[in-house]
Amino acid sequence: MRQLIFLFFAVISSVSCKTSKFPEVTLFHNGKVGGKTLQSFDGRDFFAFQGIPYGKPPVGELRFKAPEPAESWSGVLDATREASPCAQVPLNGAENFVGSEDCLYLNVYTPKLPSKENREKLPVLFWVHSGGFYAGNGGMDENGPEFLMDEDVILVTINYRLGPFGFLSSGDQKIPGNFGLKDQALALTWVQDNIEFFNGDRDRVTLWGYRAGGASVEAHLFSPQSSGLFSNAIYQSGSLANECLLQAKPALILQVLNSIVKCDEHFKIEDQLECLRKVPASDLAKAVNNFPSWGQKIPLAFSVVQELPNHLDGSWVEEPFLPENPNHLLAEGRIINDVPTITGLVKNEAAALGNALKQNPDLLGQADKSFKDVSRLAGCLFTMKPKKVAKIKKFYFEDKRINEKQTDRFLEFVSDSMWNWGQVSTALKQAKAAKSSVYFYEFTFEGRISEATASGLKPLKGVAHVDDLAYILRRRVPFPDGQPDERERNTLRRMTGFLANFARTGNPNVENNELFPVEWEPVESENFKYLEIDEELTMREGYPFKERMEFWERLTKKKPKVEKEEL
Repeated sequence: MRQLIFLFFAVISSVSCKTSKFPEVTLFHNGKVGGKTLQSFDGRDFFAFQGIPYGKPPVGELRFKAPEPAESWSGVLDATREASPCAQVPLNGAENFVGSEDCLYLNVYTPKLPSKENREKLPVLFWVHSGGFYAGNGGMDENGPEFLMDEDVILVTINYRLGPFGFLSSGDQKIPGNFGLKDQALALTWVQDNIEFFNGDRDRVTLWGYRAGGASVEAHLFSPQSSGLFSNAIYQSGSLANECLLQAKPALILQVLNSIVKCDEHFKIEDQLECLRKVPASDLAKAVNNFPSWGQKIPLAFSVVQELPNHLDGSWVEEPFLPENPNHLLAEGRIINDVPTITGLVKNEAAALGNALKQNPDLLGQADKSFKDVSRLAGCLFTMKPKKVAKIKKFYFEDKRINEKQTDRFLEFVSDSMWNWGQVSTALKQAKAAKSSVYFYEFTFEGRISEATASGLKPLKGVAHVDDLAYILRRRVPFPDGQPDERERNTLRRMTGFLANFARTGNPNVENNELFPVEWEPVESENFKYLEIDEELTMREGYPFKERMEFWERLTKKKPKVEKEEL
């Protein structure tokens, strides 16, 4: 547990916090936290409270178990520093171990604290970071609040367990899985209990995530454990339609992990679990890099699972997060938590992969020789039947060899398979099933910054994965000379404006503002509508990437079952 300190400056009441450089807040039952004052992108003062524990350290017997609420403390918790990230190896194949298992902490950023002058409670954006379910954190390096703090919203960012710590499962109740999602639900419960003390409105909490974080948000839509904990949802460039983000064979992943960390000598899962709890955190985290990947070192072995009860009596060892398959629920038109939703994607999701293909042309040769095998890893098509994989190859490459001349088409295939079709099809199904509105966007604005640049993966061209996020959260990608140009500033104001208004009202449309001249209309069950976000805003009808999405629609359409006539 991080060091608790008593602050020696005068105790500041919540009424006077708004003028203090060292704000202090009393929580519901844990204790007091002392934060600090920072400045927004436009120079507005805001208050930062970092490293607040929401769960007990999930170590020892709590490893591979649902989280437990943090214990209370005496005195004032120093909330001016971020906590350690959760145990992990960084993205893109890095071998160094970072973080700690003692990592269930969150950060709160608010432009206004409660006072006689600030009686109106602010809506809350609850951010779930990306990172393939095995990397990332809620810290300011990649999730800077400065842009959003120019809006009247509160931002909460969290750490949650990753890799095997957060998503290992035996496929039964012996290791149920989804521990990282249960961490998120516990953090949402903390927000319900405490956000009012930061001037937040517990009835206006927008759950928001990107890629793996976006898939997490979608999972919360179908979790009874999350009911009543949020009022709106935003999931960007990540959905559970992607087979890498909803694990179908967790028991096989457990078997492979046991082999890597030398726990495979045990036959019973109970004995394997005891062994795994003794493995050093660094060895468990590094084991992720032994799982297969292609092109870029981004193994996606650990992810969301459907939890199953005891097959003998239907009992649960711990409260399940996902007792039913979310894709099956959506196909049946059932959404457990039906709330207004924003979802969308960028123009060239797989653009950063182009750099890897350019540096290693042999990758395309592998795809040409064994497209079926490559498509499983590059496109997450683990259960796609061979005949359908052959149709995919025919559609994108006709009868041509897959080589450097086909780079653009290969990137389109990966974009569609990994991101686009899952995002589009999920939004359409949700719009048909939900009573609440579903708003879809395609981000096509190409500014001077790219997320891929900061990762050393400068794309060949286009608007790459996560580029839209750089205009909402201050990421590692700095604007040239530290300032956006007029085009970029307008885009930044639009993106933060959409999110802030959505958090306030459940509708992203901003009225009486020349930056928002177009009404963003929701998806209709029989008419797919979306907002194209470029230098100008344009409403579109029909699918983005129309020809390609219609191909995937035909490819994945299930034939109706023919009932046999009774004899």
